[in-house]
Amino acid sequence: MPRFIDFLRSDAMWQAQYRDQSLNARKCRAVLARLIQQTESQTFDPNKLQIICTYTPLQALLAYFWASQTGMLAAVVSPRGLAKLIEGLAVETIGQLWVPKGHRLPLEHLPMSVCRIDLSFDDVADAPIPTAAAHAARLVFCTSGTTG
Repeated sequence: MPRFIDFLRSDAMWQAQYRDQSLNARKCRAVLARLIQQTESQTFDPNKLQIICTYTPLQALLAYFWASQTGMLAAVVSPRGLAKLIEGLAVETIGQLWVPKGHRLPLEHLPMSVCRIDLSFDDVADAPIPTAAAHAARLVFCTSGTTG
């Protein structure tokens, strides 16, 4: 079964666009390499839900690649859906909340630790595909309930 990380081969030719930004496999590889380097000292419990709060569709795409790469149990959620997600979970099942640098926290009182990550992809150099985790990621898909 293909994983998100499988779309980052050096011959991948896809491109994702949102407003005036575009993302491709080369940029994703570079961001992933940087993320892995920045977060390798921050261990996470693979049995706890890592919540990645993203503010744009391209950040969400990067978050799915990162979760796939690291073998996380992860939910990628918008700031609007964060409270609803947390409300439905037992506190002991939640790991960290990962929030992109440069954004305010979506909630004031959070039952988990907050880690800042750099999801920027302007001016990034190419990097090899980082070694993937030995186990597959488990992704939780959720919406804020406003998508119909």
